[in-house]
Amino acid sequence: MRYLLSSKTVFPKSGAKVWYDDQCEVHRQIFEGEEAVDYAFMGQNPAAADNRWLREALENHIPIIYFLGIAPGRYQAVLPAFISGGMPRL
Repeated sequence: MRYLLSSKTVFPKSGAKVWYDDQCEVHRQIFEGEEAVDYAFMGQNPAAADNRWLREALENHIPIIYFLGIAPGRYQAVLPAFISGGMPRL
């Protein structure tokens, strides 16, 4: 496979550590009808594989499947979804 196929935001378990900021904001953004949602990148390295795949999807206008966590271990597929910007510089 050449390009990113999907990405996900998990639903934080009660009392568990929140690893990425998007776990707190994305649900509010979607339920308020915002056109775009924030997505937290993996770590601080823009050259990390996951971040590179997001950049390639942005640059090549590749639609992806976005899995939104709706409960611990449960997801709602949102498709097509597109990366629209905000990528860290290499």
